[in-house]
Amino acid sequence: MNTHDSVTVLSLFACALIVVIAGFVFHKPLDGPPEFYLTVHETRDLLNTKPDTIIIDTSRHFYNDGHIPGAVNYTKCALTSVASTFDRDKTYLVYSHATGAPLASAQRLIGAGFKSVYAMRGNYGAWVDAGYPVEN
Repeated sequence: MNTHDSVTVLSLFACALIVVIAGFVFHKPLDGPPEFYLTVHETRDLLNTKPDTIIIDTSRHFYNDGHIPGAVNYTKCALTSVASTFDRDKTYLVYSHATGAPLASAQRLIGAGFKSVYAMRGNYGAWVDAGYPVEN
């Protein structure tokens, strides 16, 4: 092996090592919910401490059957199209009557530059089961 080949092998090894180290340094664990994913009790606490929170129900068909008091209704698709009209400095809580939808919607808002966004874990049914107030 000549000197040029040795340098090439060492360069490739160094690049691979940097990639592996960077992966460990910048790795975000995927085991567990994101910190903005709140339980119904944490959600209630948020609404009590920040009563001006904008509450968004992303349910397509169930909003009129009941919702968290003060909630507005935007489906996930509608939320994407109207988000540009929202104040990015306000606090937002996103929930749904189905599992998974609020997390995706909250992630979209965060990706669009909103600073304070939360998603409620456990959906509307968990809110009702906890005995918290609702309105129709």
